[in-house]
Amino acid sequence: MSLDDLEKKFTEFADDMEKRFNDFTQKLENEFFSKKTETEKLQQIHKPPPKGRDAAFWGIVLVVVGVILLGNHFRWFYLDVPLIPAALVILGAYLIMENRQR
Repeated sequence: MSLDDLEKKFTEFADDMEKRFNDFTQKLENEFFSKKTETEKLQQIHKPPPKGRDAAFWGIVLVVVGVILLGNHFRWFYLDVPLIPAALVILGAYLIMENRQR
């Protein structure tokens, strides 16, 4: 590798870094001097969590399944029915019926 090749590569590297720096500063200027309000900027970054019944539904399902598993472990339930498959069948039927109503 000759000195001319090394100098050429260094010049290309410096030009590439200068271009990247200019792009970065341009993005920063656009971000700081844009006419968006703080609320609009935050809404762009953070999407609101799901609201309503869907968010609460899965939490309730997890609590119910957890209570069933805990009760089965401590022998609170004296049933010969396998509880997890039965709970999944009931949940599936409920979801199917709910989707038919929409």
